[in-house]
Amino acid sequence: MSTVQRQQLEAGILALEAQRAPLAEAVVDAAVAGLARVALAEGDTDAALATLQPLLDHVAASGTFDGNSDSRWIELTAHQVLARARDPRAAEWLVRAHTALMTRADAISDAELRKGFLHNIPFHREIVAAWAHWAACAEGTTATTAG
Repeated sequence: MSTVQRQQLEAGILALEAQRAPLAEAVVDAAVAGLARVALAEGDTDAALATLQPLLDHVAASGTFDGNSDSRWIELTAHQVLARARDPRAAEWLVRAHTALMTRADAISDAELRKGFLHNIPFHREIVAAWAHWAACAEGTTATTAG
């Protein structure tokens, strides 16, 4: 192998390694969220919260899930776990998920495709439903307070 070929191979390996780290992180983030969902489904809110904590810490330290194809699902999971734990951060995670979801939906000009994007993907539908429920509860609180 020539020196040039070796350098090209080494450059390729470095490029692959640079891409592998974020990909591995994305897979780990989704797996952590999945484990938190399992604990939640088993009724173990404390375990779900403990499992989710590394993701909560990641975002608290200005981390993001940008580039992760599961980011809305992870955010929904965080919202659901925190809501079950009656943690006030639940609303923040729902706002995060809904805002990002609607930003993508607003970029879809075809009304039927947009509707499908929001309602045919199960976790998108769950985010929309959770948002509607949260908004209705917020309105009820405002109406009660104002009344």
